[in-house]
Amino acid sequence: MSTRFSLFFLISVLTLAISTTSQASSFSMPDDDIEKAISSALFTKVDVDKDGKVSLDEIINFRMLEEKKRSEDRADEMLAQCDKNKDGKVGGDELQKFSMDEYIPTEPADPNDCRVPEEVLDMMDTDGDGFISRKEVIEGSMQHHRPPKKVADKLKKKQDERMKKYQKEQFERCDKDKDDYLTLREAASMNCMMYTEMFDARDKNTDSLISLEEMMADVKAPVYEGSEGEQPDMGDYEMPASVKLDMLLSTCDKNDNGKLELSETASKECEVEMSLFNASDHNSDGAIDYTETRRLGIKDTFDELDLNSDGWLDKKEFKGSRIRYM
Repeated sequence: MSTRFSLFFLISVLTLAISTTSQASSFSMPDDDIEKAISSALFTKVDVDKDGKVSLDEIINFRMLEEKKRSEDRADEMLAQCDKNKDGKVGGDELQKFSMDEYIPTEPADPNDCRVPEEVLDMMDTDGDGFISRKEVIEGSMQHHRPPKKVADKLKKKQDERMKKYQKEQFERCDKDKDDYLTLREAASMNCMMYTEMFDARDKNTDSLISLEEMMADVKAPVYEGSEGEQPDMGDYEMPASVKLDMLLSTCDKNDNGKLELSETASKECEVEMSLFNASDHNSDGAIDYTETRRLGIKDTFDELDLNSDGWLDKKEFKGSRIRYM
């Protein structure tokens, strides 16, 4: 898999795999009266100090508490469904492990189904004991960037091993005359489906043959005309600052402490504008963590709602639907 799975997606897969029910429901937008009632109730919940106005910090704290509660619910659902020996964690014989390559979601889910993709187990099992604990589910759900480096390295190693195995099987399937080389005719057969561009990319010594070594070597896949691999024209699109910082945090957190420190932004691929870094570093500790990237993303919506720019949202400015989905 060339595209990395976000931890949020993998947690969702796990939740689906162990879900006790999967019922379809119709959805319709609430009318104005219902929306006003929801907004009023939400305002009361967010306004912790009951001063009749809501700050950015109150919204962020509310959203983080909501995320934690959802994570706890996922963990409790997993344990109730799959923790057969009631030791507070799931693993071993309690789980049927499989590769994400084999994953086909079904509805409704089997109430006794405790299938878990190996990638999920590897990503969430941060202590490497082969089990997923309630704490690991909660902590994993709250992390929206890449897993710790040691876990990411383990995932990449498994992915590479799986790819090598697939390439070897493909080579053996395509080598019809069993002479340990693929000709273009063999490669382009219906069973092999390797077209000229990929054949040329693998044929490093340009002898018009592909050996097993060349087949298993890393190559940059060519982009075929009109294929989905082409990059779309993004025009003037600019990635939101909070998303950009979250991606940098995932990639550039070399010491694996969950923060993007100023020293880690020195390389070109991790470079951040100082104005953006300073604006994001809310507590001025010289580092940006996930909560601060989340704060930056929410602040844009908050500023749009704060019509009088006083740094607070009153009941008139507060929009329940925007707060729920920002």
